[in-house]
Amino acid sequence: MATPNVSVRNRTSGSVYIGDTNQVTGEFVSIDSLDDTTKFEVLTGNQTGLNNATSGSAPAIPKGTTIDGIFSAIKLHAGRVIAYRK
Repeated sequence: MATPNVSVRNRTSGSVYIGDTNQVTGEFVSIDSLDDTTKFEVLTGNQTGLNNATSGSAPAIPKGTTIDGIFSAIKLHAGRVIAYRK
């Protein structure tokens, strides 16, 4: 039987549930979308496609999608996310 390819992330530093539009700061390494209509901006980080998005132009991130990167500020426009600390 073949061994499945499983990716395990080190998320030992905790996580933050974000469900409002207040800016959240910290050292984050991934963001999980909890809704099909999730929209957010990464105000600082290495994912330039999401930087400086506005609430109307931010890409919708489908439920179950994980975005990996280095994020230090996240501002949610719609939906809910879990941001995992570094």
